[in-house]
Amino acid sequence: MPDDFPEREKLYKQDEWINDGDAVVISPTGAVAAGPFKRQKAILYAEIDPEAARRARRSLDVCGHYSRPDIFSFAVDRRQLPPIVFED
Repeated sequence: MPDDFPEREKLYKQDEWINDGDAVVISPTGAVAAGPFKRQKAILYAEIDPEAARRARRSLDVCGHYSRPDIFSFAVDRRQLPPIVFED
């Protein structure tokens, strides 16, 4: 929020962070490749290895636990539903 925003000081303290950030880059293997940046104004850079992404895609277990109906199920409710439901 810009410093010249009208009555900004009533909404936020000068040093207050609305969102702490926690920017991070995760590798295809799930490891942290760069970051996290917490409460910092910065640009996060990471080098990407396209081959590592290809290897990670090959490890997807499409015949294993995804094909076991006792562990994993997928259902789509095709009924038209109201966008808002009020409950007491």
